[in-house]
Amino acid sequence: MYELFLSIISGIAAIYSVYQVVNFKPNPSKPNVTRPRLIVATIFLTVCAIGMYSFGYNTPERKEANYINSVLKEFEKGDRLLKGTKLSEASNDDMAKIIQKINKIKNNVNELSPPDTMPSEILTAQETMVRGLDKIAESIKYVNLDTFYDGSDLTGVSLIFYKYYLSDHSDVKNLIKTKYIDIINDKT
Repeated sequence: MYELFLSIISGIAAIYSVYQVVNFKPNPSKPNVTRPRLIVATIFLTVCAIGMYSFGYNTPERKEANYINSVLKEFEKGDRLLKGTKLSEASNDDMAKIIQKINKIKNNVNELSPPDTMPSEILTAQETMVRGLDKIAESIKYVNLDTFYDGSDLTGVSLIFYKYYLSDHSDVKNLIKTKYIDIINDKT
């Protein structure tokens, strides 16, 4: 996180140095401060800000962790939705709302794109989760308990893929929110 802070400070310093270059007035008491030196300082601070952000904060591990956090956040929404409602007591309007929310979660998961550094198994896990959510929505629509269990199994399998990925990549696991690690461990 300190990389982001240093990147922001470097960016602010670069903006300030651009301001100094634009409003430069030579001062005879400080002959070492010249416009070319201010331009060099501006370039240096800009490169520092970009470098700190690109190589310190915006690393592949952070991109992978953000992706997995997003997928698990959507999973948690669906899990809370299904646990918080009694489908046997829900009216047709309630069922339609639940199906609509599950479809929204499915679309959110489907729109996420894993970083290029992740293995193809993660893309498979995402597709499996989407298929599972689709089956859950279908089971609620047609009141089919077997399809519901199939959808639950598919989402559980996708969580297993994520769990194995995180067990092999401890640097990414350290960047995942703790509540999502607990979800993975509880569901698998």
